[in-house]
Amino acid sequence: MTRPGSEQDSLEASWALPAAPRCGHCGERITSADGPGDTWFGPVPEPGQDRLDVPVYHLTRNPCRIAGGLPPRS
Repeated sequence: MTRPGSEQDSLEASWALPAAPRCGHCGERITSADGPGDTWFGPVPEPGQDRLDVPVYHLTRNPCRIAGGLPPRS
């Protein structure tokens, strides 16, 4: 079931749904709809650091890849 963005945001804020990771560059949700296989990349959290505090980036979008330190896809 797909939900409008504002409804999804309010459910995530109320903890009714787990928060989808958001890109550290563009701020959009990173979902499996972005492509098959791995759709994000980012550093591994330090010991004791929450994984939600570590920025992740879209693997399939060139501006996000560049912001995260990877070369653009050709």
